[in-house]
Amino acid sequence: MTKLPKEQWFDENIPPDSPQIVELRRLQKAQGYESPRALKEQREKERLHKKKAGKKSGDVRAAREKVRRNIVAILYGNLESAYSNQPFSTNSIKALRDEYLKVLHREKDNVLEAASNLFLAPFSMALVQDLYDRYQKHNFLEAMSSVIIDRRKQRGWDRDPVPTNAPFTTWDEVRVPFFVQTCIDFHRLSETDFQFLSRVSRETLKRDLKLLFRGRQRTRRSG
Repeated sequence: MTKLPKEQWFDENIPPDSPQIVELRRLQKAQGYESPRALKEQREKERLHKKKAGKKSGDVRAAREKVRRNIVAILYGNLESAYSNQPFSTNSIKALRDEYLKVLHREKDNVLEAASNLFLAPFSMALVQDLYDRYQKHNFLEAMSSVIIDRRKQRGWDRDPVPTNAPFTTWDEVRVPFFVQTCIDFHRLSETDFQFLSRVSRETLKRDLKLLFRGRQRTRRSG
């Protein structure tokens, strides 16, 4: 069988459906050769696939970080004064991580569950998560928060003084949506997410705590 020269692949004088071109393509396919156009298309597909996979991986990491930092914020607010007064000391970070692992291991009455039950009362963390599973609309956060805030207002449970010039009239307007969203995000974690989050080091939690303090300082300045 006569091999056709490769340069004929690019010969514009040969019709694309001619027997020579058909035979050339068959020979080159048998030898594993791909046309420049096919190679370019394949590389573009691979690039888009990697880009999509990278975005998905980034979204997963961002969701985990959000849950972790919200948990750290809640845990810090419930640390004993001996630890919260020196939040970055070795003992304080150890205490923070111990409580953090109780949350990730889903131990009974962990700080996240206890705080959520307190600020979402008369609802509970478990009830909010159950309602979320059965809710069919997209505005669950807004709807659930509104119901809880109204119930708590009726019972007079939100009487904490609000700072002057604050952009809200009651603390529940801030706390309730935060805890509802945190409960939802925690509920949506997969077992793989729990495994990753459980392996977080003390240094990572310390960085999260520093970010929390920076955020509060910016809020005070802007206020």
